[in-house]
Amino acid sequence: VQETNSASLPSWTLASMLSALSLFATATRLWKLHIPETPVYDETHVGRFLSWYTERAYFFDVHPPLSKLLMLATALAFGYEGRATCPYEK
Repeated sequence: VQETNSASLPSWTLASMLSALSLFATATRLWKLHIPETPVYDETHVGRFLSWYTERAYFFDVHPPLSKLLMLATALAFGYEGRATCPYEK
């Protein structure tokens, strides 16, 4: 005997609802992504650390290095060559 749930939705309805929700989430994440046009503190801060890692320079950071090393691996995979300073620093 096979039980059926009268409240269940067809699979195409669930798939379309999931697709609509995913599109809405993507649109809200990408909306006004270009604002502000200049980097905020974190981009200059992390960029400086990535440059120090590529130069193998000694520095002290109070945080564990795993997240910055993962960002460095990603940056190197996309062709990052490192810089002496971050171009956004004043």
